[in-house]
Amino acid sequence: MEVKVIGTETIKPSHPTPSYLRRYRLSFLDQLDVSIPINLITFYAPADNPHDANTCASVLKRSLSEALSLFYPLAGRTVGNLYVDCNDQGIPFVESRANCRMSDIVGNPVCSTLELLMPISVRKEMDVLAAFQFNVFNCGGMSIGMCISHKVADGSSASEFVMCWSAISRAISNLQKINLNSVAPRLAGDQFFPQMNPVELDLSRETIENVVMKPFVFTHSSIADIRARYFPGARLTRIEVLMEFLLRRHFQTMLKISHNKDSLKYMVSHVINLRPRIMPPLIVRAFGNMVGIFHFRVEMSSSSGDGVGEFKVVPHVRSVTSGPNITKHLLRFQDREAQLEYLEERFNRLEEMSRGGSEQIVPIFFASQSKFSMYEMDFGWGKPEFVSTTGTVRVNHVLFLDCKDGKGIQAFVGLKEEVMALFEKDEEILAYAESPLANSRDMDMERQRPRM
Repeated sequence: MEVKVIGTETIKPSHPTPSYLRRYRLSFLDQLDVSIPINLITFYAPADNPHDANTCASVLKRSLSEALSLFYPLAGRTVGNLYVDCNDQGIPFVESRANCRMSDIVGNPVCSTLELLMPISVRKEMDVLAAFQFNVFNCGGMSIGMCISHKVADGSSASEFVMCWSAISRAISNLQKINLNSVAPRLAGDQFFPQMNPVELDLSRETIENVVMKPFVFTHSSIADIRARYFPGARLTRIEVLMEFLLRRHFQTMLKISHNKDSLKYMVSHVINLRPRIMPPLIVRAFGNMVGIFHFRVEMSSSSGDGVGEFKVVPHVRSVTSGPNITKHLLRFQDREAQLEYLEERFNRLEEMSRGGSEQIVPIFFASQSKFSMYEMDFGWGKPEFVSTTGTVRVNHVLFLDCKDGKGIQAFVGLKEEVMALFEKDEEILAYAESPLANSRDMDMERQRPRM
């Protein structure tokens, strides 16, 4: 696929940020994160859009400017690890033309190819806090590549920004008015998780690695089949089923590489949205990093057979997310002494996972962006045909997104290249996972319109 950039523009907020809002303080959780991009790409079918590409680009830029006035920290720049200077410096908006049909990409989404449709590299830290790219395909289909810095936002916040932007764009496209208060965020800063003196912060980071990420799609029926085979009679969510299943398949893959081992110790990390758990609960539009990452050890052994009825992840997840444990976790982010204790544990955990030899602990990271309404991101020319992510810098990273029908799940799995080569050929993976969009080859055949 050849992608030609035809223009880059800096988009600034439509209204200047008042001087009293100029300094946006980073929270403790913001300070711990790095500026890697939360990345997402949405695809829109040709027939759903009555406007030509130039009109669409103009509407996107105008509505993005309006959205940045509400989410003004995104148009600023971070200063040290303390605050965002909300100086309205703006963010890049790239326009491109892709010399292929949209179905060629969506029918077989390869993350390394999707990266060509993104405004910046998803494998490096960002110099800005957001960036976007508008792509037009030969068939008239379109996509929007989105990057928002993890330094100031989590997946929920990124989704809320795009939902706000799309609502404004839809109103402009349809010549309607919109009540901006209905889509405005709550910019919390460090109100709930007070920041620390950067000198005291342990800034040990996970290494940014060269990871291969691929999507594995599990339909509603295939998830039901996995549940019936491995966990008969159990009441599990879709995500719980897939966490258990994918951990097992990763373990079986690792056994093929580690020929002298029949067991492995895992450090499982699971991301939880803290907004509904803060008392009183925060609205969904509360902006910032407001997730807790819970860690627990799991030992996998080949002696346990196929593991029918055996839970490795679910009991830990349900335990750490229970009311008392969530409260304890929240307090660790709000008190200075507890913050220091948390940092020490974090450092020790990274040290433990970096060890080699027989005591090596394998990290695996689960995060979910399902139920984030991503298939509702209508900019004025219809809802997305397909939503995807494009890459990760974290090895053994699993990100869950909803399928378009709201019932299936896309599992984006990031592994080292040699591990992925075996994992994607695993018999159980092949039996239950499907193509991301099996019928996409016909997507733009019947609905093609002339390219503008």
